[in-house]
Amino acid sequence: MTNRLYELAIDIRDSYQHLRPTKRGPEVSTSKPAPGPRDPIPAYVLDVEIATERTVRAIVSEQMAAHPGLPRPASRDVHHLTTWLLNHSGVIVQGMDPGDIRDLEIVAARCDRLARSNTGETDRDVRLAQMRQRAGLGADHWTTSRRIVSLAKAAGVDISRTTVRNWGTAGRIRTQKVGEETHYSLGDVLRETRQEELTANDLAPDSGHSAAA
Repeated sequence: MTNRLYELAIDIRDSYQHLRPTKRGPEVSTSKPAPGPRDPIPAYVLDVEIATERTVRAIVSEQMAAHPGLPRPASRDVHHLTTWLLNHSGVIVQGMDPGDIRDLEIVAARCDRLARSNTGETDRDVRLAQMRQRAGLGADHWTTSRRIVSLAKAAGVDISRTTVRNWGTAGRIRTQKVGEETHYSLGDVLRETRQEELTANDLAPDSGHSAAA
């Protein structure tokens, strides 16, 4: 269960920062926004944010009380709390209630769904991957496991984030560290998926020939 807690902490930390919709297009300026009223945050976004904050804070508070010798998180924001969970997952997971893991899975799933619909970079990468596929070009993207999954789907490959990370840990695909994130090669993921399909086909019984009587 240690690996599961570690993965959930990374998933929530990665997705949480992309929950709020961002404006896209050439009219968007990178300069400081003008003073005045701003667009309200959609209620469904606030709902996911609040649920995530409450769940993560409650679980971290319980684990801090159960393990008073561990250092305190740098702050109570979700980024620092999830970082605390993954840094100490090997210690705290032993006494965790399975219900807490389930709560984190629910939060992670909600964050991931919302982040996928809001991340302009993922949208652009998916379109680029589709264009490269139609042009017969190889994939050359290095990005996070979450975005790798979206890009792979655009290329017709259904794969999970857990599989991508497991392949990276096993050395089956190349990885590289970018700050605190691990990036993966989309080309390697597609190659490994194709290799698994070929292997499965080789091992499958030939339905066109019956065994000799």
